[in-house]
Amino acid sequence: MRSVTVKKVSPVSYVWVSALSFIAIGVLLGTVVFIGSVFGLPVENEVFGRDFHGAQAGALSLVLGPPVLGILGVIAGVLSYPLFSVMLRLFRGVRIHGQFEP
Repeated sequence: MRSVTVKKVSPVSYVWVSALSFIAIGVLLGTVVFIGSVFGLPVENEVFGRDFHGAQAGALSLVLGPPVLGILGVIAGVLSYPLFSVMLRLFRGVRIHGQFEP
């Protein structure tokens, strides 16, 4: 295995990774809420002034969770990139071990 030291990350790449991470969390949470609603846990959602309950609310969480969290991930990435960039310079990069292609 080789190691690479990352000393700079482009803002677009950072925001992209942030958005994908938040989307993955949205899929996980949406799935947990949907499974919980199918097994009878009390699940409620309100979307655009309409109330949803039970499995319908769980399905809505599964569908709306990833895109909503993806948008929040973009916002979080844009806001946190400057601090990440400063920390990357302060610690002189991040060492990553693995298999890399040129």
